[in-house]
Amino acid sequence: MICSIYYSEITARLHECNLFPHKYIRALKADWFVDALTVEDVRACEIMFNLLRKKLPDESFVYDALARIEIQKNNNESALNLYEQMMELFPDDLTGYVGCARSLHGINRITEAVEVYESVINKFPNSPEGYLGKAFLLKGTSKNAEAEELYGSVLEKFPDHLDGYLNFADFLIFSGRSAEAKELLLSAKGKFDYSGRFIEFYSTHT
Repeated sequence: MICSIYYSEITARLHECNLFPHKYIRALKADWFVDALTVEDVRACEIMFNLLRKKLPDESFVYDALARIEIQKNNNESALNLYEQMMELFPDDLTGYVGCARSLHGINRITEAVEVYESVINKFPNSPEGYLGKAFLLKGTSKNAEAEELYGSVLEKFPDHLDGYLNFADFLIFSGRSAEAKELLLSAKGKFDYSGRFIEFYSTHT
């Protein structure tokens, strides 16, 4: 998808941020921020967010944006560096930890990625990301049983979290337990029948 964001618009938005930084933070975090990462001219986005990092040094989303741009460029090492900076500067922001773990996974440093997800579970016990991330990395390994326990914990602790059901069902299918996966999906049908992702997965696997 090509977005109608060009250097002139970036320049104008940076000028607005310079004059009224807090007024535009919400807009940058929301739809325009997401659109910016879909534009083909990634270099323009990179310039914009590097300038924003100087203008808005206390906003963690700028680091996340730069890291996501690096991932689009297949530079997982650079993304990892940015997420590590983000973790240090914004230790209470979950995004940095999850991004760090995913970047480590992207460069096949699995043991370290698992350790980061474990720190997420300890530091952010009310978020499912740590459980799901660790479970995904343990799936199909000698710790497959632990992965199943983690997926079970997600359903228990976060019963309204869609990815908990989809990921657990995927795990069961991967483990050759399709009947159990179907049963799990049937139990969740009434809860997530509004979700296109759930309907697609449900239709494919039941």
